[in-house]
Amino acid sequence: MRFSFLLRAAASAAVFSALQGPVQAQQVTGVSAMTSHGEVPLESSIGVSQANSGLLKSSLIGVNKSGMFVEVSGDRSTVRLRASDVQGFLVHVLSQQIDTKGLTPEQLALPAIQDPLKAVVVMQGQIPLRLLVVKKGKAPARQFVTLEVKGVLVFNHSTDPSPLILANVTYYDERTAKVVPKVLPLLPGEYAFMAEEVHDQPDQRYATPAGKVNTKDMGHYRMYCFAIE
Repeated sequence: MRFSFLLRAAASAAVFSALQGPVQAQQVTGVSAMTSHGEVPLESSIGVSQANSGLLKSSLIGVNKSGMFVEVSGDRSTVRLRASDVQGFLVHVLSQQIDTKGLTPEQLALPAIQDPLKAVVVMQGQIPLRLLVVKKGKAPARQFVTLEVKGVLVFNHSTDPSPLILANVTYYDERTAKVVPKVLPLLPGEYAFMAEEVHDQPDQRYATPAGKVNTKDMGHYRMYCFAIE
């Protein structure tokens, strides 16, 4: 009994130290829909984080509308899914590189090793899914709205034009988390998962001056988009 306890303790310590670095980062490599016809990869796009405020434009009438959102170009996803076909989603993540050198097969099979690995996959798969706001006109786009406030004079209230979809996230395999919305089928509309920030911005020629915030480009994010019809 005591020997088994020591094995668990040693395995737990090895996993804890190995997970200190990789647990912090979300490393999503792709998202696909689980449908009655098989797995369908979602549209992968880059969204631009922006902030807007209507304070100056509407100061004469005292109406304010401000918010933050991530915008994806185009008002229609290239991936169109039937509501009745979607059973859930698979979020594919980078496999965790954990140093298990010196551990015996018995130690590797212990829950102390397996459970933390599964927990990391589930954590990485917890990326937000929202219904998008569709913008028509000369520059059509889809907006993943994270904050919107409307009001008159000093009386402001939050609105939710791009609601967060509640979902259950579970372990699927060592490189995949399974995401199932709590209420199916999803209603018709444009949707997107928002993954990690993308730091490589090849179209940016000059560095942003220190202390200056560009509200039209506050960062780029990997977005996985689809539409329900």
